[in-house]
Amino acid sequence: MLQTRKNRISMELPNKNQGTIKYNLHKLYLILAILLGTISAVVSPIFNEPDGPYHFEASAKIVGLVVDTSRYGESEVTSGMSGQSAAYLDGTHFEKYYLNQAYITSYKNIPRDISAKPGSFGWWGHLVPAAGIWVGYHIYPSLGVMTIFGRLLPLFIYSLAMFFIIKRLRRGKLTFTALMLSPVVISQFSSFSYDALSYLIVAAAIALAINIVDRNKIDTKSILELLLMSGVLYMGVKTNFKTIIAFYPLIVFAIFYTRYKEKRVLKRERLRGNLSEDDLITRVHKKSSVFGLKFLLIGSGVLASLAALILALQSYGGIIYVLKRFVFNLIRNLASSSLLSMFSSPYRTNQIPAWVTIAWFIVFAICLLSEEHFVKSKLISYGAGILFLANIAAVYFSFMVSGYVDSTTSTANQILGAISGVQGRYFTPLLLLLILFVGNKKFKVKVEMSNSIIVTVVGLVVVSNVILIINSLWTLISA
Repeated sequence: MLQTRKNRISMELPNKNQGTIKYNLHKLYLILAILLGTISAVVSPIFNEPDGPYHFEASAKIVGLVVDTSRYGESEVTSGMSGQSAAYLDGTHFEKYYLNQAYITSYKNIPRDISAKPGSFGWWGHLVPAAGIWVGYHIYPSLGVMTIFGRLLPLFIYSLAMFFIIKRLRRGKLTFTALMLSPVVISQFSSFSYDALSYLIVAAAIALAINIVDRNKIDTKSILELLLMSGVLYMGVKTNFKTIIAFYPLIVFAIFYTRYKEKRVLKRERLRGNLSEDDLITRVHKKSSVFGLKFLLIGSGVLASLAALILALQSYGGIIYVLKRFVFNLIRNLASSSLLSMFSSPYRTNQIPAWVTIAWFIVFAICLLSEEHFVKSKLISYGAGILFLANIAAVYFSFMVSGYVDSTTSTANQILGAISGVQGRYFTPLLLLLILFVGNKKFKVKVEMSNSIIVTVVGLVVVSNVILIINSLWTLISA
């Protein structure tokens, strides 16, 4: 009995002579994030992120340093950086953007509303870049210097915060590391976009859920953590990410229900003295997985959602008409694909090769399958999967009813029934929910984690981030 216990402990504790990289993924993340992010912040063209001029000006407004970008050929505060092309080609870019001092103006002179209500997610998301702009201005007041420091400060702060998130994470470390080093995330962390803060908060919220599910225990500390994180989600992220708040009560209920079933069956069977504790827990999950209360809740939720969807779509041609348009767009993609912007191509103008996106989907799937199976409740796993799909459906619906027209197509999304543009980046951090889906103990497919997988991840991270930077410069110069 003692020998068995010793063997069990030796299997659970990491061997310091084996798999060193596996147990230092948080350090690997920080090194690569700072290295690649710094290169991106310094080398990438000014205003290269989606809505780049807007995010810069909105950040600058917070510290009273709004720049008159019309003097640099950017007359509209929208996406785009083509105004810099001539300066790159004739060799005057450094002088124009880095040596010449910026002209500070009033935000009222900007041809777009760049105001954000203090305390809103837009204000919080621009706060750290704003501090970076302030530092850059006081080092040297040029647009280029302000831009570099406005990118570097959020990169360092967000990457350090992610380092601690991954370090404290109980399960899914490799998947977190890989996703948060993808070109989409690295480019957002080293930019002025408020999406960067949303990514960080969503990662922290899902990490908290994973740790609580892995402990399989709800106590006062867990409840307080969930309430605090719900408040942070409510104030600091985009609307679609706030749906994670609704996932927390499901986790609490599922854990309470699972532990209740375990205790009830354990008590009954112990009185009989027939089974060991491990056998009893296995029997509990077999019993509770068949026609239990969780299936009734899932079924009711699906039916209620379907009914609400049918009613909501009556004003837009009905559910059959909407599904026909959706299927047609899957067969012939008339709008730029959102899949490209989930991992590798956050900008509309990037010509990222398709193989990079394909490689990211494959490697990310391998990372998921190599993680430990730790989720006892099917309700939690199904809930995580449904939440991820529901977010995609919600964005699809918002595009369908908004009448948004993609400039790269000739038809409005109302006709196409497509999520157009680079909107895949709004789903990127939610991919972490799949750890809870694939991590169910009943999930049969498993890939053994090895150093070769980690090396493959690192290789893809470096190559794809370098490709994104090169493509950004290439697109600008050839514009």
